Amino acid sequence: VLYFSLFYAWRGVCRAETPAETLTLARAEYWPTLKLNWAFWLPTQTLLFACAPVKYHVPGCSLLALVWGAVLSFVSMAKAPQDGAATAAAVGTGTRQPAPRQRERPWLLHRD
Repeated sequence: VLYFSLFYAWRGVCRAETPAETLTLARAEYWPTLKLNWAFWLPTQTLLFACAPVKYHVPGCSLLALVWGAVLSFVSMAKAPQDGAATAAAVGTGTRQPAPRQRERPWLLHRD
């Protein structure tokens, strides 16, 4: 529970989402992400601990955690809004789209 809470909170900060938007997305994606978590970790941990020597358990878990982080990033990016698509289409037609308005992010320390 804590892992996914931190994951969604950090993803919301990186995407400059409001806390309400982050919570809405987290609620919508929690169960699919948890199922993906189980589908990844149960077989890999079973194979690692059943087949690898004990001295490779920690390095193996570390490597798997790196792969899991990449899986979460790819899944997260696949669901991210594609803001550049409209701009790319507009460039091809010679028309110019107005720049998207920056959202207020009072919870961030660094402001653009």
